[in-house]
Amino acid sequence: MECSTAVYPESFMASVPVVTSDLPFARELCQKAAVFVSPFAEQDAAAGLCRVLDDADLRATLSATGREVLKDRYCSADEKWRAQAAMLEEVVSRDHSGSRSADIGRAARG
Repeated sequence: MECSTAVYPESFMASVPVVTSDLPFARELCQKAAVFVSPFAEQDAAAGLCRVLDDADLRATLSATGREVLKDRYCSADEKWRAQAAMLEEVVSRDHSGSRSADIGRAARG
C-alpha cells in the first residue's frame, strides 16, 4: 500500500498490484490500475490489501492494467531525461544579471 506518486509507475513497471488512497491525484495517475481505499480508515486499507492478496485474477488484471497505464500516461526514462535536460538548459541560459546568485558570482570573481 502506497500513497507516493513515484511508487505508481515503479509498481506498474514491476507488475506489482497497487492499493492506494482514494484521492483525486491517485485516481488520475492510476486510472483503473489500483484498488482504492479510504485514507482515513485502516479497516478499509486492510480490506483492500486482503482483496488483492486473496484474488489472483484481480492481481493479474491490476498488473496488466498498470502496464497499460504506464505505457499510455508516463513518459519513458529517455523522454523524461530529455525533458529535464531541456529545462535545465533553459534555466542555465536565462539572464540572471539581477539575481542574488549573479551578485555572488560576480563578487567571487572579483
